[in-house]
Amino acid sequence: MTATLTTKQIKDGAGNVFVQRVLDVSGTGEGPFLPLTGLADPDGDGPIDVEALANAILAKLSADPATQTTLAALLAAVQAQKTGAAGDPQVSVGPAKIVTATLTRPADTATYATGDLIANSTSAGSVTPIAIAAARANDATGMVRKVRLATSNAAWANNTVRVHLFRSAPTSSVGDNGVFAGSVNGIASVHLGYLDVTFDAAFSDGVKGEGVPNAGSEINFDPASGTANIYALLEVRGAYVPASGQTFALALEVLQN
Repeated sequence: MTATLTTKQIKDGAGNVFVQRVLDVSGTGEGPFLPLTGLADPDGDGPIDVEALANAILAKLSADPATQTTLAALLAAVQAQKTGAAGDPQVSVGPAKIVTATLTRPADTATYATGDLIANSTSAGSVTPIAIAAARANDATGMVRKVRLATSNAAWANNTVRVHLFRSAPTSSVGDNGVFAGSVNGIASVHLGYLDVTFDAAFSDGVKGEGVPNAGSEINFDPASGTANIYALLEVRGAYVPASGQTFALALEVLQN
């Protein structure tokens, strides 16, 4: 005889009675009865052959390009919701990342005045903004929550530096030690905002500080087109004497969409 599915009242060890679908091995209603560990068809006629079902699905996919295309689109949509598709404003904020970059100023000790630019060169044509790979992928958005800045000059304890962020690489008509205001094309480069950092933690090899956005709790950004980069320039907020070849290590705490 052929085994069939049936419904039986089952009593558990505590004496509770519940209804369960079971396999009647004899097919006569007399048993023996086995608990189901597989799938049953919607009509309850018998257990499904899982291996045969898998083979049927694979055969359908192999023979039907339209089904393959639909399935690929569904999988891509699910993946986008999990990881966030580049440029998709519907996707919630993704993982937190620490992105870093460094700057070495020129080999001189000319005193800075408040509002001067800290740059890699005293020549305007050679000034290179700090490139920071802040986004998860090219053209993906995100937000900057905080900045950490360290410098190799221990004498800069309690000095303040302003970290300016830009969507695209700004240009400057002055070099290191020149006046920042009026010299940087911040509007054309889409100035995103700034964060002030005071070097309030002193160490034997330099000083470090942290800063938050000057307005709001974060700075939202979209990177330079076709890249994952945003850019930074540094501005001193006091009259400070630099060290020759003084270095700056920048770290942004970002949330990537």
